[in-house]
Amino acid sequence: MTHLVICGMMTHMCIDAKTLAVKGFGYECTIIADACATVDLHFHGHSVPAEHVHHAFLSALDSTYASVLSCEEYLAMIDCSGL
Repeated sequence: MTHLVICGMMTHMCIDAKTLAVKGFGYECTIIADACATVDLHFHGHSVPAEHVHHAFLSALDSTYASVLSCEEYLAMIDCSGL
């Protein structure tokens, strides 16, 4: 197996760390964006809404470390490719 599909909780922690780690081991990664979630973050009196955190981390991972797709896009892709 050389391809990992990633989804889960805490886009800014677990999803980010897992993607970077497995990419470092040579795996290809796909992140299912709408099967991941995160929480609002707070830093030095500033609040960052969860939606912004989620999109910022996914946009940083997309293309360089992973292919970021919606569940619908991923299911269409595997149906077409016969995986």
